[in-house]
Amino acid sequence: MAKVNFGLVVTDARGKAGTVVYQHNRGGSFIRNKVKPKNPQGAVQQAHRALFKSIANRWSLTLTDNQRLPWFAFAERFVHHDQLGQKFRAQAQLVYVERNMVINMIGGTTIDTPPTDTQLNEPGELTAYASASTGQLWILPTNAHNNTTERALIWATKCMLPARYSFEGFWRLIGHD
Repeated sequence: MAKVNFGLVVTDARGKAGTVVYQHNRGGSFIRNKVKPKNPQGAVQQAHRALFKSIANRWSLTLTDNQRLPWFAFAERFVHHDQLGQKFRAQAQLVYVERNMVINMIGGTTIDTPPTDTQLNEPGELTAYASASTGQLWILPTNAHNNTTERALIWATKCMLPARYSFEGFWRLIGHD
């Protein structure tokens, strides 16, 4: 593994380039050989891949241009971050797939028109209850919502290094009401 000192022109590098990977941790920036990741192809992973493929194909093969147009306007409202922390506007297809993946994961059905009201309701304080015997965790808001169309989703990630810019892709849906 080689350690890297950046100069005046290039100040940071992350990601793959050919057979090497540029990374950063508490010790600084370094380069390592790219390795082929394990692909266990478990049942859950295969189900998510099939769902992703289905939703992506729906965008490409089923939706008309008139159905896609509102998604372009909807996508303009979202900013994502790349590996170096640089902001970029999400593409309409990315937003369509992301939203529909979550909707399907919590038992909903695919939507072809973007949500019109994305205003979040304040949950108030959250109270957590855990049961060691059942291994369950409950997180309850003080301002319970009465609207039956609202859902509360809980996302979590493992502990990350403070220098990590992008948390996208590491978040996992761990619960919903």
